[in-house]
Amino acid sequence: MLTPYKRFLQPALMILLGLVGLYFITAIYATGESLLAGVMLVTLAAFIWIYTSPRTYAYRYLFPGIGAALIFEL
Repeated sequence: MLTPYKRFLQPALMILLGLVGLYFITAIYATGESLLAGVMLVTLAAFIWIYTSPRTYAYRYLFPGIGAALIFEL
């Protein structure tokens, strides 16, 4: 059984990470880099969806590898 502290810690950290990410994306968009901001927004949304949804548990292992491969190829 999870304690109330552990039960709310993971969602709270994910919300905090999402808000910090949105802040940085907004700052990047404000500097005029709309394409980079859009790519980062899609990446952040995929990250939050993959790491919070129980249905996408297997993708938690594929997501970092696919991201590294895309960065390496570009």
